[in-house]
Amino acid sequence: MIRKWVYQTSIIFVFSSIFIYPHTGTINGIIVDSLTANPMEYVNVSLVSTGLGVSSDNVGNYRLDSVPEGTYTIKFSFLGYKNVERKIKVISGQILVLNIKMQMLSINLSEIKVSSTLEPNLIFTHINKVDIELRPINSSQDILRIVPGLITAQHAGGGKAEQIYLRGFDIDHGTDIDISVDGIPVNMVSHAHGQGYADLHYVIPELIGTVDFNKGPYFSDHGDFNTAGYVNFTTTNSINKNLVKFEIGDFNTFRSVAIIDLLGKSKGNQNAYLAGEFLFSDSYFESPQNFNRINLFGKYTGKLSNENTLNVSISNFTSKWDHSGQIPNRAVNDYNWITRFGAIDTTEGGSTSRFNINAIITTSSNDESQLSNQIYYSKYDFQLWSNFTFWLNDTTNGDQILQKEDRRIYGYKGNYTTKNRFGNSKLKSIFGWGLRYDHVNDLELSHTVNRKDILSTPILGNVNQTNIYFYYDGTIVLIENLVLNLGLRYDHFIFDYLDNTETEYSNLSDGAGIISPKLNLFFSTSDQLQLYLKMGSGFHSNDSRVILQEQVTDALPRAIGADLGTFWKPFPDVLLNFALWSLYLESEFVYVGDEAVIEPSGESFRYGVDLSIRYQLLQDLFVDFDYNYSYGELLAEPEGENFIPLAPRHTSIGGISYKPFFGIGGSIRYRYVSDRPANEDYSVIALGYLLLDLALTYTQPNWQLFIRADNLLASEWNEAQFDTETRLRILNESDAFTGRLEPHSISELTFTPGYPLWIRGGIIFNF
Repeated sequence: MIRKWVYQTSIIFVFSSIFIYPHTGTINGIIVDSLTANPMEYVNVSLVSTGLGVSSDNVGNYRLDSVPEGTYTIKFSFLGYKNVERKIKVISGQILVLNIKMQMLSINLSEIKVSSTLEPNLIFTHINKVDIELRPINSSQDILRIVPGLITAQHAGGGKAEQIYLRGFDIDHGTDIDISVDGIPVNMVSHAHGQGYADLHYVIPELIGTVDFNKGPYFSDHGDFNTAGYVNFTTTNSINKNLVKFEIGDFNTFRSVAIIDLLGKSKGNQNAYLAGEFLFSDSYFESPQNFNRINLFGKYTGKLSNENTLNVSISNFTSKWDHSGQIPNRAVNDYNWITRFGAIDTTEGGSTSRFNINAIITTSSNDESQLSNQIYYSKYDFQLWSNFTFWLNDTTNGDQILQKEDRRIYGYKGNYTTKNRFGNSKLKSIFGWGLRYDHVNDLELSHTVNRKDILSTPILGNVNQTNIYFYYDGTIVLIENLVLNLGLRYDHFIFDYLDNTETEYSNLSDGAGIISPKLNLFFSTSDQLQLYLKMGSGFHSNDSRVILQEQVTDALPRAIGADLGTFWKPFPDVLLNFALWSLYLESEFVYVGDEAVIEPSGESFRYGVDLSIRYQLLQDLFVDFDYNYSYGELLAEPEGENFIPLAPRHTSIGGISYKPFFGIGGSIRYRYVSDRPANEDYSVIALGYLLLDLALTYTQPNWQLFIRADNLLASEWNEAQFDTETRLRILNESDAFTGRLEPHSISELTFTPGYPLWIRGGIIFNF
């Protein structure tokens, strides 16, 4: 009887397996560039006419599980590469290994799909790739302006980090945007010049491979400073050809770049190269800037085994410069002491250096799980001489200050990614963790004269700041066209400050933690239309000195935001992105230059509109247009006195680019910024501007000629602008700057003039 029961049960189980659980197989492999053999990330892999698909990971691996037995056409596609199609047969219980090599071609917008997958933000990667390919990128400012709506301004010589403006923020030099390169943070916490200071001059622009950016505090893998958004630059893992570039231009400008492949054609699964950059320029000011920069960079990428990939890079950067600083309106327009390009204190300037070591090991498994471990180290030095107020505080010697620091950064990042099923749905989970430790010696603010003599040192101390964090990020396909992304992040900070100005030992220490939840929804009606809703909480940290010495309670001010938007392809060659957004911030921060601290100034609220259009008119002819509107107010201030100083209102960037593989190409681009308030009651106006730039190239297989004209219309414009209280010396016959003092200080617009027509050109050799 028992034997009969076992026999019947076995038959039922077998037939149930046949009819209830269809026979399935698995397809996996690795996708590489046909020329460099470099693994390709985010390649679309789809089974034609089935709705099944995935994207390759950051080491080129892909895997399709639970594919019903049968014969299919599998398609591989990526923007700027020729599509690959293969006929395959899936057999029950077997794994089909299919490795693919993809050939680079011209960009074709019709290849972009906006449908939701487990990589719902993949569309941004495609847009960034288009922009990098088409826009002239020769400086760190060019790199940052890849982000739609982001504008920059330089106001203290070419070597200082740019002032950044985005989504209604005057971000100063990085307080509300998280910037990284190859996973190494660029922002400097508790910096001598300003919280979040982000200097990208150590990046050689020609090495940028991808730009991953997004706006708002919606992303679990980004923590400190991710309020207005984040930008992560990735340097290329390999080069197609060696490159040597020479560039000369107006104002005694010279730049050279060399990028050399170290392994040649016999590299196999390994890539290594060295790169160097030298730049010198006197710039357009009457007092020569004497700006020079030297960059060295080396990178190795290789497979240690079928499962393990190693990525190691090392870089060294040094820079020094003189600068003319910002000048008050009255010195130019009322007193006629100086021209727009003149200087009041000609001894301002600075120097900086940065040395980085970075190593990433990625381990991939056959079940689509992946483990990544990264360690990095940075040695950073900075000194800057500035004079914002001239003779306001010291009527005899002037108000020049020195800001200086010597920093070491030690960091570790880890994450584990796995893909599996949750019920009948696909689920991608990322578990992340990390540590960043900043050790800053001699964080200094001194009162100086002529960049040589130190009169007093009101601020001198050592900062030790630690950030430990953990996060979970889960993406699940709820139904075929609806994707839910949930994230939760915890950051803990330890602030430590040793005040060396005290006669007795004075060490202050405190800690703070913050939880940041995220929720994002993506719904695709087709491959042509995606709707999304993003909501989340982020934060930026405060300066350690402010937290500990001023006993500020909001060490980690919270930002809460939401985006409602769409990606739409009304036609195959047109891509449109539209978003409505809002952002609440618990505390604003105002930089006080002469005190070198950040001061909180209360809550704020912002909202706005983003619009981006990419249009491929012809095979090699592209049009791009970005328009951004933002409005913000300080919530604790009375009506009419609650404007956010320098917050951009209307900004727009766009252009037309013609880029064939060979022959004559070029682009003409514009950049527009409207007038905006320079102070809280809008009594001082920061003037807007409209600029036009032209770039032309003549390309042959092994060389290229190029010419670039910035500010083609020779517009007179102000780059950086501030409402600043200053005091000057009144002109006399002997010396314009040694006469008697003005009877009163004056608060008015001070500015750094924008560049005039600036022409540069050169040649590139490839071999």
